[in-house]
Amino acid sequence: MTLTRLGDVAGRRPIFMLGVIMHIGFTIGLLWSTNPILTYGLIFIFGMSVTARYYVGYSYNLEMQPKSHYVLVSTSMFMFESFTYICICLYFWLVQGPWQYLQIPNLVLASAGMVFLSFMPESPRWLLSKKRFDEARHVFKWIGMQNGLEEEEVNLRLDEIVFDGEERLIDNKREGTVVRVKNNKGEITINGAEKDKRKLTIRDGSSKAGGGRAYGMSFHAKQ
Repeated sequence: MTLTRLGDVAGRRPIFMLGVIMHIGFTIGLLWSTNPILTYGLIFIFGMSVTARYYVGYSYNLEMQPKSHYVLVSTSMFMFESFTYICICLYFWLVQGPWQYLQIPNLVLASAGMVFLSFMPESPRWLLSKKRFDEARHVFKWIGMQNGLEEEEVNLRLDEIVFDGEERLIDNKREGTVVRVKNNKGEITINGAEKDKRKLTIRDGSSKAGGGRAYGMSFHAKQ
């Protein structure tokens, strides 16, 4: 049993945070442990933390990026990981010092990551998969403002988006009417006055989630 499945149930961010905390606890415990049984228990905790930090953390990181950055972000993650292993090998080959010294950057970087993560929102894609649309819109708004967009501009862009499975009221200021919009598996139905009833079909089958596509279009096509 791993923590990976919990990332789909409880959310990406809390499980990722749990993995980082477990890793910090493992490192501190390993520095003080002199009991073999305790050490084996710590190694078990370390293994469990890997599933949360690597697998759930990987998904969380990608889902916070536009699709155009997926390859760059994932490649960078694995390159830094490979560089870390190379540095460890060079340390034992050239320096040959105590292994405890290696835990200093380990603890510093993990602690810094935990602090930064505490200011990050939940994955908008996970929120959309759970049909928590209001929370997802709040996260998209946060992302847009972090990218330098004005709040009014972000709100205007979000008003043009209806996520899969979402139903909400939209104020059509140009026609002076309020319409109810529902998106059901790529088909958008707009119900307003009798003369305004119409059905539009979205023929973009590249993304069934809808959130990733909207995120890339809205906030990372900044000119």
